[in-house]
Amino acid sequence: MVLVAEADTAQQPEVVGFAAFHRVADEAELRNLAVSSEYQRRGVARALLEEGVRRLRQLGTGRVFLEVRASNGPALSLYATVGFKLLTTRKGYYQDPDEDAWVMALDLGPVLPRR
Repeated sequence: MVLVAEADTAQQPEVVGFAAFHRVADEAELRNLAVSSEYQRRGVARALLEEGVRRLRQLGTGRVFLEVRASNGPALSLYATVGFKLLTTRKGYYQDPDEDAWVMALDLGPVLPRR
């Protein structure tokens, strides 16, 4: 599932961010979340993340995972305020520069049978 955030400009809508989720069975992973630099710190990332979580919950997803650079303070703060918790660290996961990844997860509650 890919969600796109647009800003209405004078001429046409402009893509300002996106979130890409991959779902398998009752688990999902946030693969990528990006917002144009001029639209950062305006709630775009939070809106994309919360909408993605809402849709995944509706589909019966029980848990969402993500990986994030250990030094990415703004992202870590966002994920924590949405409810993601640190599970483990992957040493040397990122390159250029070399850095650890934090693996985080958000439990969405029990998976209910679909009707």
